[in-house]
Amino acid sequence: MTAPPAFVVVVRAAGERTRDACATLLAREAEGAEIRVVEERPFEGALRHCYRIGSESGVPWMVTVDADILVRPGGLRDLVEEATRMPDSFVQVEGLVLDKLAGTFRYAGNRVYRTNLLPRVAEALALPGTEIRPESMALARLAEVGHPSKTSHVVFGVHDHEQYLRDIYRKSFVQGRKFPLWLTEKLPAWRAAAENDPDFAVCMRGYLDGFAGDGRTRIDALLHAERAARALEDLELVEKGPLPGTEEELDRLGEELLAGLPARVRVNPGTRLWRILEAYDRVGALRMVPYVVGATLVAVGERVRRLGAG
Repeated sequence: MTAPPAFVVVVRAAGERTRDACATLLAREAEGAEIRVVEERPFEGALRHCYRIGSESGVPWMVTVDADILVRPGGLRDLVEEATRMPDSFVQVEGLVLDKLAGTFRYAGNRVYRTNLLPRVAEALALPGTEIRPESMALARLAEVGHPSKTSHVVFGVHDHEQYLRDIYRKSFVQGRKFPLWLTEKLPAWRAAAENDPDFAVCMRGYLDGFAGDGRTRIDALLHAERAARALEDLELVEKGPLPGTEEELDRLGEELLAGLPARVRVNPGTRLWRILEAYDRVGALRMVPYVVGATLVAVGERVRRLGAG
């Protein structure tokens, strides 16, 4: 019988409500593999810390998981095993999550890295605050020198369920800068969902604030604290309390959020988000901004035309 691949798991945390639940569910799946939690700011500093842990781990693989992700039973092993089938030149594989706010399966940063290439990923990282997607940009630079990445159909878990409202605001603000086409694609669904779920009211407010912002933002949990507090006050919402860490709570999360997840899905290539990801691969990082701006103007113009037509 073949021995399972050796790996270390690093949870990247920034005060998420699900941090402990994330680590505990991973421990259930990791079969004795080491699990480390990194809580460091800014995000680029957390990335460098993760890469250092992986480089010094003495094992061939490092799994990175953001603390707002809850792993499904079997998701961790499925993604690690897929990593072992990659060609030796590939640096990492990324799995899918069912994203609450996006309402679809998407890629959200849970990756399996080849540890002997992590020093090169660290070298490719930009200075803090200079890029809105520092990890993705570093991986794009590695792809240009012969170390590509792979996307997987493996469903790793769920993303952004059970989060603090302030974190939902922060992430949605950043998404307003990263995904401008969501203005026409997601806003109607958020508006409908907000009637029964305050997460979506905060999501909508954060996204619109980010979309209309001045373009200067970072993935930093402290940066948006004042904005988030003002948004909750305006919406007359009270922040959630801590998530109970009991076995009963973990079982509830498993039954309500994870039990029905498929092991693998194919992302619909007809969606606008998928076309954006394909465009990123085609035009590269430097040309992506004008590409997205142009696509956004076309999409908004088409929506205005339809509204004008009644």
